[in-house]
Amino acid sequence: MSIELTLPSQAMAESMTRELGWDERITGHKISPIVGNMPEELFTFQAAADFLHLGSGEQMKIHGSHAHIGYVDPTVLKAWLIAQFGDTELAGAIDAALAQGLNPWMVMSPIRDAMQQRLEQLRSVVTA
Repeated sequence: MSIELTLPSQAMAESMTRELGWDERITGHKISPIVGNMPEELFTFQAAADFLHLGSGEQMKIHGSHAHIGYVDPTVLKAWLIAQFGDTELAGAIDAALAQGLNPWMVMSPIRDAMQQRLEQLRSVVTA
C-alpha cells in the first residue's frame, strides 16, 4: 500500500513540528521479548513517526534483550492526529492501512510509511 499524501499547509506544518504539552502527548509502547511492555511518552509528531517500527528476527538475534517493537494503538494514533493537528488525511491513511486486514503488528509498517512521508513533507514546508 502506498498512499500519496497532499502537502500540508504552512499552519499545519508549524503545528505538527511543535513540541506538545503533557496533556497533548501520545503514549507508545516499547515491546521487548525480555522486558515486556514499557510505555514511552511521545511529545512531537516526529517522535511518534520515528518510534513506530517492527524488529525482524535477525534484529532480535543481533540486539538480544535490547531489541524491541515500537507500537502505538492505531485507533489512538488516529484520534491523536486529528485532535492535536487536524490531520484527517493522515488519519485516513491509517484507516486504509487497517482496512488491509493485516495483523496488529504488520499494520505498523504502512502506518509508519505514511507518517514518515508526512514528516518529510513537514520538513519541506517548514524550511521553504
